[in-house]
Amino acid sequence: MFDTQVMIASEDSTFSQRLCAALALSDGLSIAGVHTSGAGLMDAIRQKHPDVLLIDLMLPGVNTLTIFNELLQYI
Repeated sequence: MFDTQVMIASEDSTFSQRLCAALALSDGLSIAGVHTSGAGLMDAIRQKHPDVLLIDLMLPGVNTLTIFNELLQYI
């Protein structure tokens, strides 16, 4: 069976670390990547194809609405 790939995008590194630790305890979940800014986020999404994207709506370096619009076109 394949793991569900989770990508995290949050400027709060403490939150991201704790979330990664919690997800690591869950069977069937793995971390596809962690990003602290919007720089390179869409490229990482296109490259890794995460099943779930947890994104901070106030992520620095990107307008998250733009990310959502790009994701809708990408799907």
